Amino acid sequence: YRCVKAGLPWKLAHSRVKDLVAYSVSRINLRSSTSLSTTLSPRVLFTGMKPNFKKELSLAFGDYVEVHNGTNNTSRERSLPCIALYPLGNSTGSWLFWNISTRSYLRRSHWVKMITTSLITTAMDGDAAQERPAASPVGVA
Repeated sequence: YRCVKAGLPWKLAHSRVKDLVAYSVSRINLRSSTSLSTTLSPRVLFTGMKPNFKKELSLAFGDYVEVHNGTNNTSRERSLPCIALYPLGNSTGSWLFWNISTRSYLRRSHWVKMITTSLITTAMDGDAAQERPAASPVGVA
């Protein structure tokens, strides 16, 4: 969690912390453990499905991507600017994304990883600045 958060080029909004935790847990559960008697990962033991490593490991939390939005033969844009959050672990290899424009979640199986520009960094910093920090417990500064 801390390593990923420290490596982000933008400030993490408080509402995205749960997504970072979900990403971290998904990565931990992909690796086999010495405490298990088999060489299978906890995720494979729990779900019975082997992960598609090409889809699962092609992105990381915080990557900027353009996700496919479908087409209906109009001049409407065919992709949306998003931030990768975490893989959903389904058979299609879908990921959960944060749509930068609408500030909403998207589930997609098709995307193109892009370079994070200063515009994306500014937009994500703006999201974090607009959120009020969570109230700290009484007596904690």
